Amino acid sequence: FFLAVVDVFHPKQKAWYAFLQQQQEDGVLVTLNEICRVTFAMTYLLARTIYFPYVGFGFLVPDFAHVASLDTAEERNYYPKTLLYSVIVILTLFAFLQIYWGMLIAKQVAKAMGLVKSNSDDDDDDDDGDKKKSK
Repeated sequence: FFLAVVDVFHPKQKAWYAFLQQQQEDGVLVTLNEICRVTFAMTYLLARTIYFPYVGFGFLVPDFAHVASLDTAEERNYYPKTLLYSVIVILTLFAFLQIYWGMLIAKQVAKAMGLVKSNSDDDDDDDDGDKKKSK
């Protein structure tokens, strides 16, 4: 829900973004947009960046590794070892992807809080890759 509201007012949605820019600074839509941005960032950082890797590496990977290490197919409930190890690899890759996305969101939060200087305040790249001052 939160990301959907934030996406409606993204600059790529030109009509909605222009409408949001015309609203008063303390308007309901501006406030709703800011609340949704903060709520999405905090929810994502807690659930995906922290909790998902904790559950994956703390519980799932050790359990799958233990089952994969069993010798007989009957002990593994007839799951092939390749399937079990594939799940471990996919879970690990997905956890690192969640951490990467979380780092991107954390950078955006830091920019919004003014802790990090935004790239748009620096030089902008044009299509040729040359630097030119933004106005």
